[in-house]
Amino acid sequence: MKLFFKYCKEIWKENKALVSLIYFFTLLLACVEISLPLLFKLFIDKIREGIGGGSFAIYLLLYICCLLAGNILNVFWYQLLDKAGGIILLRVRNKLFKSIINAPFQRISNTGREKIKNILFNDTMSVFSSLTLFGIRIFSNLLMLALFLIFVSILNPSLGGLLLLMAGAGFLISLLARKTIKKNSQNVNAELKKTNALTNSFIDSIELFKTNDLKGYIEEKHKKMLKNFIKLARKNDFTQVFLKNILANINMVFTLLALSLVIVLGKNTSTGDLLFLFFISNMIFSFSTQTEQLISAFYANLPAFEHIEEILQLDKKDTEEKTFKWESLQSLSFENFSFDYNLYNDKKPASTQKPDPLLNNLNMTFYPGDRVRVCGKNGSGKTALLKLLAGLLETSSGSILINGKNIKEYSSQFKKNKILYISQDEFILNETIEKYFEVMKTGLTAEEISAFLQAWDFSETKNDEDLLNFILEDNAKNISGGMRKKLLALKLFARAKKADIILIDEIEAGMDIQTIKRYRSERNRLLGNSQEKIVFEITHTKDEDDFFTRLLKIEAGTAF
Repeated sequence: MKLFFKYCKEIWKENKALVSLIYFFTLLLACVEISLPLLFKLFIDKIREGIGGGSFAIYLLLYICCLLAGNILNVFWYQLLDKAGGIILLRVRNKLFKSIINAPFQRISNTGREKIKNILFNDTMSVFSSLTLFGIRIFSNLLMLALFLIFVSILNPSLGGLLLLMAGAGFLISLLARKTIKKNSQNVNAELKKTNALTNSFIDSIELFKTNDLKGYIEEKHKKMLKNFIKLARKNDFTQVFLKNILANINMVFTLLALSLVIVLGKNTSTGDLLFLFFISNMIFSFSTQTEQLISAFYANLPAFEHIEEILQLDKKDTEEKTFKWESLQSLSFENFSFDYNLYNDKKPASTQKPDPLLNNLNMTFYPGDRVRVCGKNGSGKTALLKLLAGLLETSSGSILINGKNIKEYSSQFKKNKILYISQDEFILNETIEKYFEVMKTGLTAEEISAFLQAWDFSETKNDEDLLNFILEDNAKNISGGMRKKLLALKLFARAKKADIILIDEIEAGMDIQTIKRYRSERNRLLGNSQEKIVFEITHTKDEDDFFTRLLKIEAGTAF
């Protein structure tokens, strides 16, 4: 609850005009809701007194206009809530994006990508609902209940007391009914999941069923589970319908009591008075049950605030923004440098024996003009080394130094521009090809992109315009792996011009022989004579490549 009020306070500070307008319209809606039964009473009383056709039309038109005004206000109110919700979603997700980008990569990994995905979607939507739909509607319903009860109590204190009791009963009964329905629904869902698990296991083990006489087994197992599911579903439906009808019946009983009280206390009670009371009692009972449901939904969403706050805390240990930059690259050094994935793993290893670091006590220096071929067995630490240089992982001990200064001391934004990392599994954004290279800040014109792709046979069946507007979908899974590598090669060549440290992770994997030749030729042309850059490239190929000036072999935690 504390976090909810914190968010409310922040939103109020940033959007006072919009929040004030929402509450103003909430008050207007409450006034319209009260005026509707009053106008209805007036209309009926005038008919009973006997009025002409002209007056009848005027009163009817007045009532219709009031209904229309309430409808327009309600629509506009919801539009204001949507606008506020959009601001809240944008604000919360932007803060999450910033925290995730700035947080150490290993903290993101330890938190879990699926958990973060769930928070970015489900929990942010829950916060949106709590701050707008639930929070404002709870306030609106409570305001209307208070105004109705005050108004009726002024007219008739006894009737006001009865309606207050009616509102409390509606709230309590709704609370008890909701808990029962929720419990039964959970039981039904649990049984449904068991049935789903059985059908899934049947498909997963289809070879077993095809090679063994198990038809009777699966049919009997399914019949038993389905029987339990239907039994619970019938019980749940019975309870849900019964309690729903009980709520409606209690509403009618309270309405009957209220009408009886008015008739007993006021001998000259008009038809308009009775209909007015009928409206009021139904609205009070309805608002009280709705309010309970809204409050329950609101409390169910409160953990979302804590989940979001957890992600926002990921980068709090690194709040100090670094400002150092290097004018020109002079050296890149590993100083007593070690790295161990287990250091960042929250789960303790089953064995008490301390595992050996993936990279252990490395000491070496590289200089501009070095073009380093990184090789080693799978799992030896090649990719980890590049990720450490890219800032995706942190050293377990020792330091990585650039120009004699710890790499952590340099501006993160500066490093993004000066350290270029091309991963073999790099995610390709879901954009058109032209937009992708624009977002990647390659500085390429449409003509340059098109010329490269045509020269590299990206697609012989598409013209230039089709190529540029081709939409990459689902991490570019709608193109082949070789085509993906061509896109990454173009990104590499375009971005390498401004980078000082270039990290390439097996870009040749998935390329055909002709493309590898083109890649090496272009790489050699752009980087082969550079004396300002340091290039690291992981490769499993053992053929000669005179591009490289140094060989870095990683084996058993050491590099040589």
